[in-house]
Amino acid sequence: MANRKNDVFCADNQYEEALMLMGRVNALAGIIKTSRYTMIECETVAAVLGFDLGAECDEKKEKECTIKE
Repeated sequence: MANRKNDVFCADNQYEEALMLMGRVNALAGIIKTSRYTMIECETVAAVLGFDLGAECDEKKEKECTIKE
């Protein structure tokens, strides 16, 4: 099995960074399309897009991101 610690990709320039973000947005779109629910948790959106919500969302667990069709 491959060592997962070495599988980290770091963008070298702004174009690679933009492509990486486009891939994350496309992944999020796939999750939304296959979800049977109309609401997706903020933690899921943050994890797919690659950022940490911090203490704000921990304090407000009832808060959810809504997706309008």
